[in-house]
Order: sequence, then structure tokens, then C-alpha cells
Amino acid sequence: MKKLEENEEIADLVNELRQLLEDVGWSKTDLAKKVAQQDPDTDENSEYEVIRKLFNRPPTKSKDRLNKYIRFIVDHRENKRKNFYKIICLSSINEQAKDFLNEIREISLESFKNN
Repeated sequence: MKKLEENEEIADLVNELRQLLEDVGWSKTDLAKKVAQQDPDTDENSEYEVIRKLFNRPPTKSKDRLNKYIRFIVDHRENKRKNFYKIICLSSINEQAKDFLNEIREISLESFKNN
């Protein structure tokens, strides 16, 4: 059961990464290039291969790399300049948390509309 939950979580993270790339208008190549620009020890082509493999064969043990790329996109200076924000996907959250997050979402949306 635990393995199934981990695989579902990894699949969710892969989908989240795919959606984030689409939201910010980046390709896998763009992500690899930007990661390599921030880390001089990283080869752009090698990084692209790692990213490509994440989508073709998602990891079975560790979510660290997926989380790293998600955090990189959200924290990247280009996206901060664009005032990029991500609305939480509520489909995989329990009902009590969903109600609470819906309230936060509404407040956040109102705040963005008023600014």
C-alpha cells in the first residue's frame, strides 16, 4: 500500500512539474539551460537528459529531484518578476483541508485583483 501511495505521489509531482513548465512557458530544454546557468558545475546537455528521463521514467524511490525542479521554477527570478503564482490544485487534498484552502484561495485571488 505504501509503495502505491509513493508511486501516486511521484506521478502527481511529475504532472505538477509538467504543468509548471507549461504555466511559465518553458520547455524541458529551457529548464535545463536555466539550471545550468545557475550552477557552473552543471552541464546543460546532461541536465536536459536527466529532466527528459524524469518524464519518460519517473523515479521510483526519491522525489528529491522533482521537488528541486519544482522549487527552482517557482523561485526563479524571471517568474518572480512576472509575479508568477500557482493556484493550489485541490483534487488530492482531504475535504477539511480543501475547505480551508478554498478560503485562502479566494482571499488570495481578491488580493491579486485589488492590487
